[in-house]
Order: sequence, then structure tokens, then C-alpha cells
Amino acid sequence: MFVKVQDDYNSSFKDSVKKSGADPDFFVLDSTQSPELIVGDIDFLSSHKSSIPKILVTQGEIVSDGRLFDLGAETPLYITRTENLENILTQIRTDAQKGKQVANVKSEIQKKRKELEFLNNELSSESERKIQFLEMSHIEETEKNQNEKSLLHFLDFIQSESISDDFPEKLFRFIWKDLKKNTRIYTIGLSTNTHANKSKISFYDGLGESTTVASVDFAAGKVSSQLAVVWGRPVGKILSWPLPEFSKSSHIFLEVVDQSTPVEKIESYITERIAVLSMYLDRWMIEKEIEAVVDRWKNTFKSFSGLTHVIDENFKIYHSNYELKGETHCYKALAKRDTPCENCPVIKNKNTTFNLTDNMTVKTYFSQFKFQTKKYYFVIYEDITKINMLHSQIIQTEKMSTLGRLGNHLAHELNNPLTG
Repeated sequence: MFVKVQDDYNSSFKDSVKKSGADPDFFVLDSTQSPELIVGDIDFLSSHKSSIPKILVTQGEIVSDGRLFDLGAETPLYITRTENLENILTQIRTDAQKGKQVANVKSEIQKKRKELEFLNNELSSESERKIQFLEMSHIEETEKNQNEKSLLHFLDFIQSESISDDFPEKLFRFIWKDLKKNTRIYTIGLSTNTHANKSKISFYDGLGESTTVASVDFAAGKVSSQLAVVWGRPVGKILSWPLPEFSKSSHIFLEVVDQSTPVEKIESYITERIAVLSMYLDRWMIEKEIEAVVDRWKNTFKSFSGLTHVIDENFKIYHSNYELKGETHCYKALAKRDTPCENCPVIKNKNTTFNLTDNMTVKTYFSQFKFQTKKYYFVIYEDITKINMLHSQIIQTEKMSTLGRLGNHLAHELNNPLTG
């Protein structure tokens, strides 16, 4: 505390400071600093009209109330004799220390209050963050559960319907209904490359499935303009995905017409299902191709006019275009024998001609192939019985014709001499 002391009381003030036991640095006599306490008589204090605390030192004289009032009604004023200055300084020092302690306590309380306010704000913010996090977690968990249920529903559907003949249309209809819950789509389809460098495009528009073959390259981009030419109408935005591990280059595609379509949700929906979708579609298409090949084979097999069958090395019949009537071996079914035919092409390892039965002569054509290390034979029997009969008749006719010509010639040669 910087103190300004009247010169007459410097010595008394210093002695009183020592007697009060105050820290030497507590009361500092420095005229260059603004004073925080002024010590002097009434005339000295009257020359300082500031609101700084003052100590009026008297020698027993009476000071009027008016002059005391002039020193400042609201200014702390201590009145004492010189010999009691020590007590006043002790009181000022005690009051200052108490004030400082009170100020420190207030400052600490204020600091704690600010800390509490900060902690409350932090707790409120943290609570809000946790609430938001819980809400987001709840939303994500709900969406996750819905996605899992949707995916399980999709797997159940595709497993049960993948054996049906109209599986692609049912699949398109299922995905159409599933996506229509969250977005608006116009067309869903499948494009598969053919051997003629064209694409077989099967698509579903909410009413039914249609198929067309056109030169559309889904890997090259600008598919909308290509499909617009094929379909003869404006085409919206096309989203397409290549089918992984597919036996042919294929794409599944969607046509969307709404600019606000959530592409991310569609992308996530298709991405989660495309592997399973690709596998089942590929299997279905391969099975249908195999069925078509088998049907063509059966039709071709049945189209032979002669007897035809496929047998193994033991003459067991695996396929034939004639009725077996319970027989399992070719020689029993055709020749009504208990042992293989002597001129069987399988035994001779060449095409042969022989009497299959008493009333049938056949000419054989055979080929050999292997399957899983086992030999099989494809044999065709051509019935040449009628051909042989016609051949015999032609020979007999030729003989009779020759005899007629010979008789006619002999008659002519005998007639000439007789006539002469």
C-alpha cells in the first residue's frame, strides 16, 4: 500500500509501522506513486480532496464537524493521536488483509462459479451429444434391422422362386415393389450379351416383362440415349451394375425419373444383393439353356426314322427312340436275343449290315464317345429289308427281260431261213 505522509509525521509513522509488526513492504512511502493512504493533520488532509482513505493525526485539539465533512463524507477517515497511530495502522493492515481475503474468497467463488457454469454447459452439451448419438444409434439400429429383415426376405424369396420358369419376372417384380417403398423407379431390367455382339434386354415396367435384342453397350456409357432409340421413347437416368462372376457379360439396370431419387440407398440395396442375385440368375439361365439343349437333343433323337439308341460297353441302353418294354439291353430289346448280335457294330468296331430279326435286315451307323472315363456308343439302324427286296425284284425283272429279248431274237433268226 502506497502511503503519503506529512513530513512532520514521517518519523512517527515509520516507528508506528515497526511497532505494528506489519511487513515492511506493506506500507510503502513513495511520493512518485498514487497514494492509497494519506497521513497528516487537518490542514494537510484538507489540501487533498480525493476519496482516498485518510488518517487525521491530532495533538488533542478539537476539530469541527464542518472541517471533518470537508475531508469527504464518504471517505474512510481515521482520527488518532500520534502515540495511537500504531493501533490505526494495525487496524488498517488487518482490514486490508481481511479485505484481501474476502476478495480472494470472492474471486475463488467467482472462479468456482464460472467453472461450475462451464461444467454445466459441458454436461449439457455432452448430454445433448449423447442424446443425439443415442437417437442416431437408434435410427441406425432400426435401419439395420429393417435392412436385415429385407435381406432375409429377399433370400427366402430367391431360394423359393429360383426354380420357377418365370423367375426373372418374379425377381424384377419383387425388387420393384421393394424399391418403390423409398423411391420412384420406371423400369428394372437385365441385359445379357449374345454371341452376335448384341444384348438381350429383359425389362419390367410395373405391368409386365418384355424382351428385346439390340446393340446396347452398358459398359460404354450413354445408355439412356441407346435405350431411347431401342424403345422409341425418352429414357430417364439409367443406373447399372455389372453382375459379378456371371457366365456371360451381363448388367442389371434401373431407370429412374425423379431427380430427388436417393441414389445412395438404391446403390446400397443393389450392392448388398447383387452377388446372390447374380449367382441365382446365372444358375437359372444355365439350367434353361441346358433344358433347351436337352429338348433339342430329344427332338432330334426322336426325329430319326430308323431305330436309334445310346448304349455303353455292356450294351446297356441309356436312351432310345423306340419302346423298351422293360428291357435294358439292346440285343434283348431289338433282336430278342440273350446274347449280343454277331455282327454288332460295337463288337466289330465298324459299320455293319446284318439281319436284326428274321424279317428285318439293317445297316448300322455308329459313333463312339467318352464320358467320365466310360465309353458310350450312338448307333443308328437303317432298315434295308425293303431295299433288298426291291433289289431282288429288279434283278428278277432284268432276267425276264433278257430272256424275252433272247427269245425274240431267236425267233427272228429262225423265221428268215424258213421264209426264204
